[in-house]
Amino acid sequence: MRLPIRLLLACLLAAAPAGAATLAITSVSNNSVCIRADSDNGNDDQSAYNTGSGACSELLPGLGDSNYFRVSSSGATSSSTSVPGSTSVAFSIDAAVMVDAFTLANEYQKGEVRYTLVMNVSAGPSESWTLDLNENLLGLLGIRDDFDIGTGANSNAGVTNATVTVDGNAVGFTSAGSLTNNDNSVSQQFSGSLNQLAVLSGTGNDTFNVTVAFDIDAFSKSGCSGFLCTGNSDEAAALAGLSDISGDLTADVDQYSTWGRSVTPDGYNATFTLNVNGAVCGNGTLEGGEQCDDNNNVDGDGCSATCTIEFPLPVPVPSGSSAVGLGLSFALLVIGAALLGRRARGAA
Repeated sequence: MRLPIRLLLACLLAAAPAGAATLAITSVSNNSVCIRADSDNGNDDQSAYNTGSGACSELLPGLGDSNYFRVSSSGATSSSTSVPGSTSVAFSIDAAVMVDAFTLANEYQKGEVRYTLVMNVSAGPSESWTLDLNENLLGLLGIRDDFDIGTGANSNAGVTNATVTVDGNAVGFTSAGSLTNNDNSVSQQFSGSLNQLAVLSGTGNDTFNVTVAFDIDAFSKSGCSGFLCTGNSDEAAALAGLSDISGDLTADVDQYSTWGRSVTPDGYNATFTLNVNGAVCGNGTLEGGEQCDDNNNVDGDGCSATCTIEFPLPVPVPSGSSAVGLGLSFALLVIGAALLGRRARGAA
């Protein structure tokens, strides 16, 4: 009889788990800054963004004076893939600024959007990988004249300084837009995008930082101060993914429908894609789904050219012979030695 050694070996090896790699956003830090002033591009009052209340605001109840900066992001995510293969995680930021000046004071609000992501790659010690980044920033600038008696609109809004770094390497894109108005209501879209392949590469495990930053600001000049001046002041807003940033006492200038919004999906959106290579047979390192790797691509030496374990065929023996027991013992010794050799090579 012939002993089914190959079948037994196949069952043993099938129990071994396949290689896998994971890409994860392990933490997200909001380091944004609020800047408020009574003059255009001023810096009268600067403070860290209040993540507890979800906004930075300046509000004088009863006077129609409001000034808002809000920002939010998606949560941390992770994803895995078999090796070789690819997987991706996404991250997004929504942010907006709005001003609605009181009739006796100018208003300026700036939001410096600043986020830091800690990302982690988990891969085998011999598994090489690359990281691709696809990103875009899309939004709307708007100004509205409330037709105050004695004055026309005098406002502006803008988005500038969009930068992104991966492990200290700049991969940001230019996404600048500005809007200035002297009379009536206007709106303008802004956008920017970048698809960067192999923005980062490595082998095995790695941890690195990604930073995302951009500035948004809006200014609204006070309404007229003459004796006949009545009504509300002019309004301006920069919107990137937030359709409502107002409080109960603010005008609806921040509603996208004010300007017939037609951009979607907007805000900052990024997709990080991890591409992991498979094992390399013949490099002397046991990796991926290899059963063995003896530093060559030659058949007949116990480890095949495709890095699978080779076994000699068992010698047929008569049924009932005592040689059957000897043959079985020899076969088990061969299997045990091969598996021990594989484990030793993996440890090396």
